[in-house]
Amino acid sequence: MKLGIYSNLNRDRECKECLRFTQLLTERGVDFLVCDNAADYFQKRYIAEIDSVAAWCDVFVAFGGDGTMLEVINACTLYDKPLLGVNMGKIGFLSAIGQSDISIAIDKLLRGDYSVESRMMLQVLADGNTYYALNEALFSSKDNCHVVTVDIAVDGNYTDKMRGDGVLVSTPTGSTAYSLACNGPILSPDVDAILINMVCPHTLHSCPLVVNGNSTITLTGRANNSAMRLLIDGRIVDEFDGSITITVKKSSRQAKFIRMNNVNFYQKLIKKLSYWGEINE
Repeated sequence: MKLGIYSNLNRDRECKECLRFTQLLTERGVDFLVCDNAADYFQKRYIAEIDSVAAWCDVFVAFGGDGTMLEVINACTLYDKPLLGVNMGKIGFLSAIGQSDISIAIDKLLRGDYSVESRMMLQVLADGNTYYALNEALFSSKDNCHVVTVDIAVDGNYTDKMRGDGVLVSTPTGSTAYSLACNGPILSPDVDAILINMVCPHTLHSCPLVVNGNSTITLTGRANNSAMRLLIDGRIVDEFDGSITITVKKSSRQAKFIRMNNVNFYQKLIKKLSYWGEINE
């Protein structure tokens, strides 16, 4: 088995956990490559850029929080590689193991003692460009002090008009992220559906809409005295002047996450989101 590794150095300070992990791999005779953001900590022969690492490996391992999983998931899905997340953040909803479990996790990987969970991805078409989202696509005003007006259609059928901060289109995975903060419903990861939610709507009616996973959603927006922007999984990918239509649908790509501890979605939901104050792993 060949392992590709990415370490978020803002979480994994001085690459300490990643170095410990690779030492354990060396002791077991396991081949590995590390993404080049950690080049200062490894010999050159162990380093490559992220797409090359994902293309080469059998399993991709990421050290960080949920944001780190979102950073690397496109490289993993491009080459259809499963991702094992090592939680070094707070919530770690997408991670499978904690830092204390890495030695056991290596042994389980080598024995094939794990399962692979597939998650829906979104394909977003905007201004001739294609983007892929694990959590959500946000269509909003570039200036947070101005509202946007967005016409929403599902499979060509006019659905609603939104005037507010923006429109959020989410996967079931994303239903526990930004959409949840907008009072959207939580969807189980195995539900084949897409969630449409309004962000701070300026209206007396505002209801999230859950549509069939095979639906095509079009958002036609115009900003009031401001440009518009598109965010994919929290990252600004495009900005538009004037009116623009974007299209969102289920992607043929799927995110694949390695699971080891037989913790079901609802157990994790209670553990990670039913809290007061700070979260401990």
